[in-house]
Amino acid sequence: MVSPASPATSSDRARSCERVPLESVSLRANARTFALRVPDDSMRAVGLLPGDIAVFEHGLPPRPGDVVAALVDGISVLRVYAVTLGRPMLRTPDGHGPATRADEVVLQGVMTQLLRSRSR
Repeated sequence: MVSPASPATSSDRARSCERVPLESVSLRANARTFALRVPDDSMRAVGLLPGDIAVFEHGLPPRPGDVVAALVDGISVLRVYAVTLGRPMLRTPDGHGPATRADEVVLQGVMTQLLRSRSR
């Protein structure tokens, strides 16, 4: 789904994700798989903790409840995919951010794995 992205908010900038090389977490690199470090507590409600590494697959169709990476104004952010009144939406599980229509951003991928950080 590629369309003009809605403007990033200051909370999106604060929650931007750092890309992690797959080789650094013992995963084989390929063109469709990428990893992002969870930046803060905003995804705790769905089990992602600060410092965890979420692995995503580009091109998978998201299902309601899936964690997705979305590109908003050049910033990778994590959201939960939902369908509301027949429309695909991206939500923050903590309720601190506004819902965004999924067709207004670039969906980068659907989370397929979670690597828990040992340094807590």
